[in-house]
Amino acid sequence: MAIDLFIEQLLQIKDQEIDTRGQLDEAREALYNYSTVDNKAQWMIYLDQVTTLAIRLDHIEEELRKLEHEHVVRHGVLPY
Repeated sequence: MAIDLFIEQLLQIKDQEIDTRGQLDEAREALYNYSTVDNKAQWMIYLDQVTTLAIRLDHIEEELRKLEHEHVVRHGVLPY
């Protein structure tokens, strides 16, 4: 039985969201831990990682909202 393409796309994006959230949590923790060390260059690298991951997560969440809207328009119920 083939999975509906819409559901497959949704699951892929949800996996991306989970992975990105994990990476963002790790980067935030590294940034926090490094904030007490007097090495501005390394701190800026961690800040850049946190910013990049937060922006990526925002794009993923936006895509999920679009998929949710599309699915609701099709009168369906999302599996999450």
